[in-house]
Amino acid sequence: MVDDALAAKAPLGKLGIGIVFYAYVWTGATGPNQPITGVTVKPNMPYFEMMDTLYKPSAVHWHAAAQAPYLSLGQGGQGKFVSYDNAQSIAAKIAWAKQKGLGGVIVWELGGGWRPQQPAGQKDELLQAIKAAVGP
Repeated sequence: MVDDALAAKAPLGKLGIGIVFYAYVWTGATGPNQPITGVTVKPNMPYFEMMDTLYKPSAVHWHAAAQAPYLSLGQGGQGKFVSYDNAQSIAAKIAWAKQKGLGGVIVWELGGGWRPQQPAGQKDELLQAIKAAVGP
């Protein structure tokens, strides 16, 4: 989409890319690039809810081309494919935006990243990942 905006002569400094503090949950698929027949989607599940109800370290995968994590849970029609941002994908997005000379990043659903039950320093890990990636 950035390339399309640039082709339309949009100024680089006015473009930003999205960082999401929510997940998309597809039921009936367990990973990217699978057929979508019969698959349902729950959009905009807050990050805190995804972490509290679906997240399992053993289910985490990294999609190298997309530079993004995903969860692969279960199997077949009841399996779930969960896409979301984490500290690693946030760092990759910010590095890419800097490298391209974009105006910045846009955070969607800021409140979705707040996890009050976590210990101090881990309550807002996504926001802290943005801070670390942006640097001083």
